[in-house]
Order: sequence, then structure tokens, then C-alpha cells
Amino acid sequence: MIEHLKGREKALSKFGWSAPHATWAALVCLHSGLFTRAQFCAYFGSRGAPAWRSQAKRFVRSLLDHKLAVLEPIDGLPTTTRPCRITHKSIYRALGIPDVRHRRAASGGVLLRRLLSLDYVLDHPNQAWLPTEPEKVEAFERLEIPNQTFPRRHYHGRGKGQVRYFPVKLPIALDDRAATFVYCDPGRDSDSELLYWGRSHARLWTALRQAGREVHIVAVARDHDRQQRAKKVLIRWAEPGEGAEFQPLTPDEKDQLSRIEQAVRDDDQEYLAQFGGWKQAMNYRVMLLKRPAGLPAKNRVRIDQGTAWLSSRLPAEEEPENRSGPARVPPPGSLR
Repeated sequence: MIEHLKGREKALSKFGWSAPHATWAALVCLHSGLFTRAQFCAYFGSRGAPAWRSQAKRFVRSLLDHKLAVLEPIDGLPTTTRPCRITHKSIYRALGIPDVRHRRAASGGVLLRRLLSLDYVLDHPNQAWLPTEPEKVEAFERLEIPNQTFPRRHYHGRGKGQVRYFPVKLPIALDDRAATFVYCDPGRDSDSELLYWGRSHARLWTALRQAGREVHIVAVARDHDRQQRAKKVLIRWAEPGEGAEFQPLTPDEKDQLSRIEQAVRDDDQEYLAQFGGWKQAMNYRVMLLKRPAGLPAKNRVRIDQGTAWLSSRLPAEEEPENRSGPARVPPPGSLR
């Protein structure tokens, strides 16, 4: 039994699936809407059942024959990998999530993100996941955290005036000790999207820490380069020393920062010598710039633990032999 499904998988028995297959379909629909055969085999293999690809093919063929799903080629995946997207509204309605966007077509980057979300959940099925928007909102409001801190998106057009919380729909787990937020890299060549995602959650993470919950972040990637890029961001988020979070820059420090930058522009070696030279002045400047409270509260990012996790079932084409596993971010105080 997978606790966070809350028995929803039983509602899928009417489709003629066995209990294990109904549980699998519920996991897919709640966390991604689509899956690959490799993910199917990994899930059933981890439960002691035969993980033959023929079993996955038969399940996919059954979905297609009953017009419950379509095959969804995705740019960025090998042409031999054609994920299966469960599309029929009756399945989502039975699970109590008729309006979830997982069943609909989306861009390749969004679909890759959804597959990576499922990939991480498959390796951590017993975490206290909050798979739907109402469950996330309810869980945080129960901690008396105001919804003004939640990331949100305002919709226009037919949905004019509608507000959706946690609009990117990435996995979140919450237990008595910590909240775990999963970011999935859709294949970008910079860390700008991860940084934006972090800023959009910064106020919520601050409120959670004040409510006595640690904030753990997992960045999921498909190749080593993106894994290492995400790891550097997580280290910065976890790095501030004790008491650094709420220390704004003093007027003197702001003045020093401006004068250092002006001295660099003017090649004023005499002023830089007051700090011990150019290198020491630059180190001092960086220290001031990294003071989290030097940023507006809404942009301050502070976490307790970070992990950069590499997918094995959705490898980048240039790294077909990647193995799943975490690249741990050192805890605050252990950084060098």
C-alpha cells in the first residue's frame, strides 16, 4: 500500500485492472500523466514481480486499444522512447482530479519535467507526498502558513480571475520533520529557471522554517552537467552561516560596497590596498553580496538541505549509462 494515494487507486478497479496495475495508473495520473516503459518495469521490478518489457508493452497496448491513452514522442528523448500519456477524463474523474492538466498535451519541456517528477517519486514512493493542489494548500494552511506565501499564477481569458497555487505541479512532501520540494530540470542550459523557482518559493520556505519544519530541496536532472549546475545553486541556498539570514547591510557596508566597485572601475589600487589588495577586496565584496538579508524578503532563499539527483530512466542522449543517485549538498557549516 502506498500511503499518499489514500486508497484512490481502488476507484480504478472498474477499468478491469489488477490491484498492482490500478496502483500504477493512480501514481502516474497523480504525478505526471505519462510514463515510459522503463519506468513501468522499474516500478514492478522493485516489488518482486517480473519486469519484462513485454509486460509493459501489453499494458500500454491495452490502454491504447481502449482509447485511454496516446503515445507521446518528446523532443530530447531518443526516438525509441515514446512515453504513454493517459488521456481519458474518466480515469482522472475516478481519482477525483478531473481538471488536472496532466491528461492534456503540453510542450516537450513540460512533459520531460513531468516524467522526471514521476521518476523521483518512483524511487521514493513512501514519502508523504501531497500530489494535488488542494492537498498542498490544506497541509500548509494546517501549519497556519498564510496562502499569500504560496507560489501562484493568475489566469486570464476564460479563467479570468482564477488563481492556482503551486502551478508548476512539482512534487512536494510534508512530514513532522521536514518539507521536501522537488525541482525537475526540463533541459535548460542555464540555472535561471531553478533560481526563479527558488525565488517564487522563498517566502513559503521561510514560513516553514519558522513553523519548525526543515526545508529540503531535491533538484532532478538528466545529465551530469545539469546535476552539477543545480548542486552549485543548492550549495549557495544552504550556505549562509548562523545568524546571516536576518542581517541587513549597514549604511557603512553599503558605502564600502559602492566604493569597492568604483575603485575597480577606476583602478584605484590605493583604496583596494585598505582591504589587503584586489583579491581580498573582491572576497569582501562577494561576502556582502551573498548576505541573504541584503535582498528583499520575497527574494531571500534559505534551505536546510539540498540534493542534486540524477535520473537513470530518462538519461540524456549523450549519457546513456547514467545511474540514479544523489549528489549531496553539504549541510550548512560543513562547506569549504
